[in-house]
Formats: sequence, C-alpha cells, structure tokens
Amino acid sequence: MVPDRCWDSALASGARDDLAQLAQEAGCQDGTKAARNLLDLQAHMQDPDLLWRCLQSAAASADPDQALTLLDRLLQQLPAQELPALLQAEEACGGLLLLLGGSQLAGQILCRRPQLLAPLIQQQRWQWQRQEQDLTTELSELVGEEPDFATLQSRLRQFKYAELLRICWRDLAGWADVPQITAELSREKGWRITRVSDRVRNPLLGTPDAWEQKVLAEFRQRAKDGASYKGMTYSEVVKEPAGEYYRFMKAIPLQGKCMACHGPKKNLAPAVLETLEKRYPHDQATGYAVGDLRGAFSIKRPLEQ
Repeated sequence: MVPDRCWDSALASGARDDLAQLAQEAGCQDGTKAARNLLDLQAHMQDPDLLWRCLQSAAASADPDQALTLLDRLLQQLPAQELPALLQAEEACGGLLLLLGGSQLAGQILCRRPQLLAPLIQQQRWQWQRQEQDLTTELSELVGEEPDFATLQSRLRQFKYAELLRICWRDLAGWADVPQITAELSREKGWRITRVSDRVRNPLLGTPDAWEQKVLAEFRQRAKDGASYKGMTYSEVVKEPAGEYYRFMKAIPLQGKCMACHGPKKNLAPAVLETLEKRYPHDQATGYAVGDLRGAFSIKRPLEQ
C-alpha cells in the first residue's frame, strides 16, 4: 500500500494530530499514543516508507497499539539501525508486527532478550518444522563441551524462549495450522534437565532412572570399543505410561580440574574430605581418573500428548 500523501509531511513536521488521525484510520485505538510511538520510531529509523509498512502491518495484528508500543521498546534495546535492517524484508516486517500485536508475552521476551530477534529473522525460523534429528543436533551444540550446570540451565532457558518465539510467529503469521501449533506448544512444557551418574554424590539429585542407566552403560561400551566420551550423545523417543518423550543425553568426561573433588580419596585435601563426609555421608563420587565417565547431562522433553 502506498503511503498517504500526508505521511511524509506529518513525520517531518512532527504533526502529532495528523499522525494520530492516520494511525486511527489504520486501526489504532489510541491515536495519541500511536503518534508518539511513530515519532519515536522515526527518530531512530529515519525511514518513512519502512515506518509506513510497520504501521500497516501493526494494523493487521490483533492489537495495533500494543504492536507499535512493543516495537518502540524493542528498537531501544537494539544497536542503531539493526532493527530497520532486519525489517527490510516485507515478510519479516509483517511477521514481527503480527507477533508483537498478537502476543504480549512474545513481545516481552524479545524486549528482554533482543539478541533472539536477529537469528529468528535471518534464519527465517518461522518456516522451521522441528524434526528429531534437528533437535538432537541443536541440543548437542547447546550442551557444548564443558558447561557447568548453571550455564547449561541458562542456555536451555534461552533455547526455550527462542522456540516459543518461533512457534508464536508460525501461529500468528499463518505458517502452521492449529493442530501443528498445539503439538509444538505442548512440547515446550514440562522440560527436565539434570545431571546423572551411577556413582552419585547426592542420591536425592543425581540418581539415574532405568533409561538413563541403560544409556550410561552404552556410553561405557562405546568407549571400550574405541569411541571418545568427548561429544558422545544419545537420543531417542521413549514411550512411557504418561506419554511419549524425546530423551537426550551427553556424556561428561572427567576433566583435570574436577580431580580436586572427584579424584582418589588419598589425594583429596583434608578440608575437602571433611566437607564431603559432613554433607554427603553416602558419597560415591570419588576415585575417578582424568578421562573417566563422570556421568551425563540428561534432557527430557514431552512430545504431543
């Protein structure tokens, strides 16, 4: 749609009343607020044609006022000109405004984690339909080589937010039908991530279930056959009484820095031994050598119920 002939002059002069009228004609309820957002956006974008497309896209969303407000907030979180560059493609501009106007939660996620926007648009993730192999590859990269548990939880949280944005975009921009979206959303609930070992320090936290015990045994067999624990993973879809789950494990080989707490008892410092005896009287997690299998990261994700 060609910009209204008053559009450029209203932006250039900062004519709030004219902008408010144009915004209301486009579908915004609060013309005054929309005019303020439009002037803020123009101050950063310096692109009247792009801003006109943003207004038209916002008007097509469930809540045009919300779409423009969140776009303004998002623009302030990103480096100068990054957002205008990302929105040059009409599909990206339209999809983002539909997302912001249709889901306040998605907008808040993007405003708090603006780094998620570029890969979402540049990789056109709204077109993705997740397959098991895709998920296995991405989770393996997510876990990395030597993350601590807090880092792994943070990475998984980031991954879940990115997935929610992808799914919401697919829904609101019409890239998937209701059954597909329902299935994808159900998979984002009930994730479990933990570290397990068959030689636990705290039996209340790291004890593996039957499937995890089987995979740990398989890891050891693969190592005996010549494979390296580094990068070793396993995944499959498992049927349980409560439904189907995608399960993933990645081996944790013992590093040299871990020996201070997990090496042979005779080599541990007295203070470490005292702490272990006090806090973990049933500790089984000592006596390792560098390169041994300490355990594994385990991720469990529900599939469609």
